[in-house]
Amino acid sequence: MKCIVRFSLFIIFSFLQYDLYAQDSTLTKFVSLSNQLDTASYSSIELDNFQYYRFKHSPFLASSGNIGLPIHQLNNVELQKYNGFFQAYSNSIMNIDDLKFFSQEKDVTTLKYTNGANSEQYFSVFHSNQFGKGLNFSFDYNRIISEGFYVNQLTDNTHFNATLGYKSNNSKYRLKIAYLISNIKTQENGGLLFSDSLNVSNSRLIPTGLSSATHKLRSQTALINHSYLLSDSTFLKDVRIYHQSDISWSWKWYKDRGGQEFYNKFYIDSALTFDSIHYSKYTNSFGTSILDELIRLDYAYEYHDYHQSVSFDTLYSSQYVSATLTEEFGKFSASGYYKLGIAGYNNNDFEQRFFISYTLDSNNSISLSSQNTRLTPYYWQNRFYGNHVFYSTDFDPQYQFLSRIVYLNAKYKIKLGINFERNRNLITYTSNGEPIQIDRSINRLLINLCKDFSIGKFRFNNDLNYQFIENQSFLPLPSIFTSHSLYFTDSFFNNKLLTQIGSDIRFVNSFKGFGYFPESSVFTLQDDRDLGNFVYLDVFLNFRIQHVRVFAKMENLFGNQLKPEGMLINGYGMPGRVFKIGLSWTMFN
Repeated sequence: MKCIVRFSLFIIFSFLQYDLYAQDSTLTKFVSLSNQLDTASYSSIELDNFQYYRFKHSPFLASSGNIGLPIHQLNNVELQKYNGFFQAYSNSIMNIDDLKFFSQEKDVTTLKYTNGANSEQYFSVFHSNQFGKGLNFSFDYNRIISEGFYVNQLTDNTHFNATLGYKSNNSKYRLKIAYLISNIKTQENGGLLFSDSLNVSNSRLIPTGLSSATHKLRSQTALINHSYLLSDSTFLKDVRIYHQSDISWSWKWYKDRGGQEFYNKFYIDSALTFDSIHYSKYTNSFGTSILDELIRLDYAYEYHDYHQSVSFDTLYSSQYVSATLTEEFGKFSASGYYKLGIAGYNNNDFEQRFFISYTLDSNNSISLSSQNTRLTPYYWQNRFYGNHVFYSTDFDPQYQFLSRIVYLNAKYKIKLGINFERNRNLITYTSNGEPIQIDRSINRLLINLCKDFSIGKFRFNNDLNYQFIENQSFLPLPSIFTSHSLYFTDSFFNNKLLTQIGSDIRFVNSFKGFGYFPESSVFTLQDDRDLGNFVYLDVFLNFRIQHVRVFAKMENLFGNQLKPEGMLINGYGMPGRVFKIGLSWTMFN
């Protein structure tokens, strides 16, 4: 901690000679793998929200109490993806949807380092190298290590991805190559055993459900995506062909010694548990587009391999066809997507997406989107053989319908969204980690209002949410949750130093929430206590000189790690008050 403080002070005085507004204006541009038509951009020296340093940050995540441990969203319900057998860790790993293929005028490198109490360290390196106009190589490395506030909470997580993007001078040939890996090592403590008689002065003396349990998980993906322009005719305009191959392989190990204090079932050995799952997936797809990529048709073949111990070892495949339509006309922008399983394990599964937006004027726009999905449960959702939980089921396909309408006003910085969701045959888990399927519809309505205020040099940003859930006993999420950021911003030393000082406030009302079953890493229904009903307050100081950003913050000022207050997952206490400091240095070449 002392080293980073001294280094930060050195950076401040070293750069005070530069004018703040003489900063390099280079923006880093990128496209995602799933949407290669729309180019997005961001500034690697933007000061707003710099204090949010966590990997895949979101203000509405239910956390297990330490960075790198299981999390789930409070405002969203996602059907499992292929790597969902990681279950509660699925939101903590990288997947191909996170990939970005960059382009910029100048090479850019960003180094970030965050240090906090209990040996918490977060280090990341991002580099993007542009070779002329058509070739870019980038990589992003993240390392997270933290002991946590409570015993047996150690995390040691590594995430890395590298991308290569190439486009020929005449744009006839486009190539994208990527590799990504997430490596997660954590301790599992089974939750904190709070009681009325508990009287300790140190959070590490609070007893836990498990004393010697660990998880190791790894997910890797390699892919190649390329396309070639066949012709440019008057009738069909651009005719382009596509091909993508990707292979993913993952494994998950769980170990404990005994676990009698937490688990009540032992199917293999009462003294030692060693569960392992290996899963791989290979996808090969071909497609073509016409009319300047207005219409695109694709065919995909998937091959799955699932192996757990000696009990479940299976191979299965699926075939899909899909169609995409994208168009802009006047003030309207619209897109549609339809994917259908035509053979194999996922036969008759489908995904339908529709989006349309209308620009009312230069400041106002409105959009409507919907998604309808049928998904056969993955093999691992029906089969699991562990020391503490065993099941072999045959669940029905899950159905999910989503619709959303959003109004945006750029001038007054207002966003109003109304989301409706219907889930049928949703799979959830009992307190013993056993899956059950809800044979009824669960409707969820979410109303979201975001409004940013600017009064002189003060900023007040707000994110307000009201959520109504039918049959909340099966989907126990909060009804009210809000996030607010109030800060003062100014520049000093003749515009050489830009600063922000303020606070972040979150509120989550009382809700039943989920518990957690470590062996299979699933979130479970629980009825032990109500969660939430707490205000989470952080205070922060951000500043920037040229391309160097620094934050200092005190997190969870109202927190008391010796009491079960503010928990968002049953048994997993929130960290107490802690001071953290972080540094980011971006270099352009």
